[in-house]
Amino acid sequence: MALSVMMLRIKDKERIRPFKTPTIWLIGPLAMGGCIILFLFLPLDAKLVFPIWTAIGLIFIFCMATIRATFCWGLILPRVERI
Repeated sequence: MALSVMMLRIKDKERIRPFKTPTIWLIGPLAMGGCIILFLFLPLDAKLVFPIWTAIGLIFIFCMATIRATFCWGLILPRVERI
């Protein structure tokens, strides 16, 4: 999250921001470093199941995005008639 906010500050300076972080160039790297340190101190079993839960989360997000695109943007898939 911190990295994406920092990237948006460079690439899209005119974007409307609902909240502001005036010292993002200090807070962003500290937040990223804190996440890395927390991950390194996790127990081994938590690190081993991390990729599994990440895959489940990505599948869920992809499915929800597909459903939202179908309903919000009016992308109606054609019906196939069964014989």
